[in-house]
Amino acid sequence: MIRVMIVEDQKLVRSLLESYIQNEDGYQLAVSIPGAAEAPILCDTEDIDLVLMDVQTEHRENGLAAAKKIREAHPEIKIVVATSLIDTQVLARAKAVGADSLWYKDGDEGTLMQVVRVHQRRDEGPALSCARAVL
Repeated sequence: MIRVMIVEDQKLVRSLLESYIQNEDGYQLAVSIPGAAEAPILCDTEDIDLVLMDVQTEHRENGLAAAKKIREAHPEIKIVVATSLIDTQVLARAKAVGADSLWYKDGDEGTLMQVVRVHQRRDEGPALSCARAVL
């Protein structure tokens, strides 16, 4: 069972992501929180395999900074950065912090789960890809 942490400040989006994970065989929702600052701490105390991380979360907390802390402390945890910002700088920053994928929130459930499944099958470490095109 793959245990997933969702970090998303928008309640509706977080609820949708939770339902996607809960409806997918082999996945379990471990934690769902609105703020990025708590995510690295929870990765130290909870058994997490995959993090879905918003770029900017509650109280303008930086999801990419949290992703970097998680990557440094737990290189085995897969990180999918989620954003609605279609900006090449976001992609470059996500890659720089060691994220495994970038998913644009305008994608659908199938696209997100495809990205999640691809990275759970990979063992060679972080290699950033985008939900629309593998880099």
